Amino acid sequence: MATTTMPIAAILLDREFFPRKGINEINVRKLVDALEQESPAELPPLLVSDPEHILVDGFHRHRAYEKVGITTVPVELKHYNSRADMLRDAITANVGRGQDLQPYDYARCLILCEQVGISDTELAGLLRVNTVRLDRIREQRIGRTLGHKKIALKRSLSHLIEHEITPEIERLNEHASGMQPVFHVDQLIAFLEAHALPDDDKLRTRLTRLGALIDDYLSEL
Repeated sequence: MATTTMPIAAILLDREFFPRKGINEINVRKLVDALEQESPAELPPLLVSDPEHILVDGFHRHRAYEKVGITTVPVELKHYNSRADMLRDAITANVGRGQDLQPYDYARCLILCEQVGISDTELAGLLRVNTVRLDRIREQRIGRTLGHKKIALKRSLSHLIEHEITPEIERLNEHASGMQPVFHVDQLIAFLEAHALPDDDKLRTRLTRLGALIDDYLSEL
């Protein structure tokens, strides 16, 4: 691999090589703080494919550089023989470093690896887990859309595993937390019982909408 620098605008972002559910903005903020010190931290170079210039590892660093306004960044250029090899490196780089991969991330990896021909046995080795766990993740966390596309489901939506995932649910899955719905209901009940909600017009409007939706939900039971 060759270490050099590159304009950040020349690096292509492809979600097919990001094994995580999304960018963790808390991690990005920590990197931004490190870059904005009087003596800026020197972050590890981004891993970029050569000659395509696809980002293989370093999505959080890339986002931090963008937020700080850094236009030329350190990179390691690596030639790959296949997309499967790129995905192998992307997964390996995210195991045992920073925040651990979660079951949702494992489900994403299962889907991505299937698309490029990486077996469950090999993926288990990359993730440092056993195939039994991957089998369980496939059964509990991978649903199908109306178009039969496989989709990794967050824990809060895993009860829909046997249902066809509509576009509305697919959009919800992108933004929903991993906590079960009852957790959020309990949180709201606790705020209401403690009279701890702020006096806010927008909040009152949303609570009115919530009340109507709850009435509709209960009437259908």
